[in-house]
Amino acid sequence: MRRAIEKELSISLSPLLLGGVLALPAFGQSLDVHPFWQGNKGAWLSHNTYLGDDLNYKIKSYNSIVVVKPGVSDVVMQEIKYYPPGAFYGQAIGLNVPANSGVEFVSESRWLSTGSDGVVVENTSVQKNISTITPLTKNAALLTITSLASGNDSYRMLITLAGRNYRHTVNLGIDADSSVEADVGRLRGVSFFNGKRISPDIIPDQIEHLRKEHQVKFVVRKKPDGQFEAINIISNADK
Repeated sequence: MRRAIEKELSISLSPLLLGGVLALPAFGQSLDVHPFWQGNKGAWLSHNTYLGDDLNYKIKSYNSIVVVKPGVSDVVMQEIKYYPPGAFYGQAIGLNVPANSGVEFVSESRWLSTGSDGVVVENTSVQKNISTITPLTKNAALLTITSLASGNDSYRMLITLAGRNYRHTVNLGIDADSSVEADVGRLRGVSFFNGKRISPDIIPDQIEHLRKEHQVKFVVRKKPDGQFEAINIISNADK
């Protein structure tokens, strides 16, 4: 099972864990020696919860595996989230995932240095938002996703490092583009991520464990054309 998972995820895990990402020419301070990015480097397993605008649970418990790979002038990040049955809202990205199915959601992003003390912006073909991570101290940074249409933030995420082995994150979802002016800035929801450093070697075992825990039947990934696809791993395993 572990070998099958390693092969399945080789398109994204191997470059990150084996150092296969090519570094760009350096300008400004190298990200791989910046204190904040040095502290983030590696693999993290987190236990998460999501509250609605009324601060009641919308998803009481789900999980993430995050891998952070800083280079000279870019940072590559992969996040794999695990949602229990009924918790993944696939319709928001054009997918119809059965409510009785747990979901593994795989995303990968590349962030480019601005040359300003560790600040990076996401390299993306989507032109609706601009995403920026700004280190505040050697142990904390602010990630903002800003709507280009309104100039307002739709997300504000505080990433904090506690010691060498813990990474705690709070993510605020904010109404940025409401047609009702009075609603701009309204809290849509808040997520908490309680992360602990893990060895990259155990990621395949963690994936196998989390798939069982959350009854995962579908893996959701973004295709090269920017659209999302849902792969039924149960059906594929039976073939």
